Amino acid sequence: MERLLVSLTNSSIKELESHDFKYDIPSAASPPAPSDSSSDDDEDDVDDFDPTADIQQRLTNLDIKDYDSIKYTGHSAGLQLVDHDVFKSKPYIRWPGRDNVVLQMMGQDELMIVHTGKPDTRLDVGLSMRSTIFDSDEHRSHQSASPTANKRPSKLLSDKMIGLYFTHLHPFLPIINKTRFLDQYYGSHAPQVLVQAVLALAFRFSDQHFKEKHASEYSELYFRKVMKRLRDSLRSRLCHVQAALLMTLYLDMDDGDVESVQWFTLGTAIRMAQDLGLHRSCVHWKLPPSEIETRHRVFYACYVLDRWMGARAGKPLTILDRDFDTAMPSIYEVTDTSPGTTGEPIYRHFTLLIKLSEILGRVLKALYMPKAKHSNSNAGLDDPTIRVVFDRRLKNWKASLDDENAAIPPTQKGHLLVFYYTIVLLLHRPFVQLSTTQFPDLQSIVADSREACTEAANAISNILRHHSSIPTAEYSHLSLCLPTCFVYAMFQSSLVHLSNAIQDRASPHKLQTLQQTMSLLKLHEHLCPAPRAIEILQMLITINNLECSQDSITTPTQLPPPLPSHTPIPSAKPPTSSTDEEYPKSNHLFERMLNCSVVGGITPDIRHDVESAISQQPSNCFLPQPETSQLSMNYHYHHQQQSLRNHDYSFPLTLATPHAPLPPPAPLQHQPYVMAHQPLAFIPPHPPPSHQQPFTAPPTTSAAGWHEWNVYIEHQNPVIDNTSGLHIPPQS
Repeated sequence: MERLLVSLTNSSIKELESHDFKYDIPSAASPPAPSDSSSDDDEDDVDDFDPTADIQQRLTNLDIKDYDSIKYTGHSAGLQLVDHDVFKSKPYIRWPGRDNVVLQMMGQDELMIVHTGKPDTRLDVGLSMRSTIFDSDEHRSHQSASPTANKRPSKLLSDKMIGLYFTHLHPFLPIINKTRFLDQYYGSHAPQVLVQAVLALAFRFSDQHFKEKHASEYSELYFRKVMKRLRDSLRSRLCHVQAALLMTLYLDMDDGDVESVQWFTLGTAIRMAQDLGLHRSCVHWKLPPSEIETRHRVFYACYVLDRWMGARAGKPLTILDRDFDTAMPSIYEVTDTSPGTTGEPIYRHFTLLIKLSEILGRVLKALYMPKAKHSNSNAGLDDPTIRVVFDRRLKNWKASLDDENAAIPPTQKGHLLVFYYTIVLLLHRPFVQLSTTQFPDLQSIVADSREACTEAANAISNILRHHSSIPTAEYSHLSLCLPTCFVYAMFQSSLVHLSNAIQDRASPHKLQTLQQTMSLLKLHEHLCPAPRAIEILQMLITINNLECSQDSITTPTQLPPPLPSHTPIPSAKPPTSSTDEEYPKSNHLFERMLNCSVVGGITPDIRHDVESAISQQPSNCFLPQPETSQLSMNYHYHHQQQSLRNHDYSFPLTLATPHAPLPPPAPLQHQPYVMAHQPLAFIPPHPPPSHQQPFTAPPTTSAAGWHEWNVYIEHQNPVIDNTSGLHIPPQS
């Protein structure tokens, strides 16, 4: 028997006895399976490193193995504040203070960070505050669990951690049915993977906030067990979705090289949720009320994390708003004996976060996705219009937060306001980057957006400084439930102040404000991504030659109050009975000119303000694509003398007038369409005046096919496809 045990476990009897005959000890671990990937983890990759080679030689010697692991971070993760002129005289610039990290400017205005040190070469496209590319090799290596981790915590300590989870973490994202889970846990029949996931997250939280003895080892133990169960499962289960979401929160508190693992884990949770049908409303299914509510909450937890992880990492969204009809969860605790319509509204914070996350997702898709401009143009939306609509929707959401009948605890309100002002920054940030010298027509929009960004950045700093000055147990709920997103908010606010300081180098006030926001970041260095965010900011300060020394970044003092707003957009009105998730259809002319699904709908309570603000726009324009410095703007219409109000437009266009045979398309009489110089033609439903030549008459028969309409549209606009959407003409 002893020989059999030794042969099966590859360990001695003494080693087995010391570990209570557990075979999954480190010394008995099986070797990793061979990989077919040409990654930089192969043994021969380490031998290729030449410490005597200079940085230029190392960059020249990059090969396919180095490019195999390029990591991409999108534009929502941070501002591009590196002057392109710096790269005109040299192919790269060094990361300040690091000899083995350089910056290179690629095509499409993408910044690449190259780490050429031992043991591997790493390439990052875009600046991410979670990137470990400039960490030391020792810091980047993930330490294995210590022998203490093989010992399980006592039942008393586990019970304490379960209580800690429901006190501090559960209100943020109510992933678990509290009543059912506690009954199952104390009855010893709760799903094991779910219990282990709760304990892993609670021990991780306790280690960072309460410094519980051995909490780090216990959290690592349970984390590995949960991830193994998720990896080995062959069938989706609701408890597996919940466990994957809890592990996503766990990895958000980890300061190692875990960003990709976190992204994969969240994606696994979303795919399993869709496999289980959580994206469909089950209100009328024959399920217990508590089960229906749990399914709704779990799906919206996936939805919220998908949006905030995507914004912070610059990644595409996984859940599209058109792909689900799950009902909003209740703000009350729901049990099988309670309908969930009375009691204390303990989950109002969660429902407000869901509605705010919906706006965030639409902002990301409308302003930061690679093909956003093309989609917006087809929908009849230009960028200033999108800015106005989202600005009104955000202010409408904030009015609901300030409603006296919707009172929530101050800490939770501060948490929501930090997220709110972060979205304000993301909304206005693309406009701030425009040059008013190059685009004088947009000067008022750029000034308004810069002011809005500055106010939002100051508000974030003021909120976090206020809560950090009150070190209560509730504050941990504010800062540690999703720490990377709170550091992301501070990082974005610091980038705004850095942009202001670069724009006005002669202003000592703007430089001082930048130093104060960076001091606030240093105050939160216990949150895992904060040190990297500080290093990125210091790199940008050095490259842009700003006088901001390390000694000047100290404990934050009183920040200046937010600047008074002079934006022409009217103030928010109290919300009406219309809900954010239901947008009634209307025959109103304004709504029929726009594809309102892009912005999430224009409800009656904001329609008047949106129309009023749009009428004050200088012109219809589109912001530059992320990959180009040219602005596709001044889309003035050829027929300004014609007003849309003279016609009754509706979709689809009716073709009931007398008709003549469709003429063949005439040869083009003008140069190819150049977006920066030639306006986009407005396609009227009736023939234009005879003096406008050349002109191909539109099909006027109800029997005309799609091909005939495509021929007509392509002749009017030879480059742009699918331009049948109507645009708002300039107001007279």
